Amino acid sequence: MISNEIRRKVIIALDFDGTFAYNEECPSLGKPIPEALPYLKQCVTLGCEIILWTCRGIPEGLSQAANLVEKTLEIILYGVNSHPEDTHLPKVNANIFIDDKGVATPVKIDNNGHPYTDWDIVGPMLLQKVVDLRSNYGN
Repeated sequence: MISNEIRRKVIIALDFDGTFAYNEECPSLGKPIPEALPYLKQCVTLGCEIILWTCRGIPEGLSQAANLVEKTLEIILYGVNSHPEDTHLPKVNANIFIDDKGVATPVKIDNNGHPYTDWDIVGPMLLQKVVDLRSNYGN
């Protein structure tokens, strides 16, 4: 059962490949997308928790991706592919999901022809959503 304090947190489920980092063939890691970093860091400053939500299945690839996110954003992830308070659910419990494969997610194309999240559009929308949720929660 999730406590009321946890329910009031703004939790972001963040995909790795094509959203946090440029797409690379697993198990290689792409470099972080520079445009994403200021928005994600501001979300952390506003008190958001981040769950890495990725299809990277092999243990070393998953831990490498998690380590890169933590090192780059200078945080400890709230979870990796699960909510720490809700591990019995088959789906991550978060307020916001960011994924380059989302139906309405604007993307750019990198030099290798791979799509990645257009943070110039997604970033401001993310920050507005965080502000709105915090206001709704009385934070």
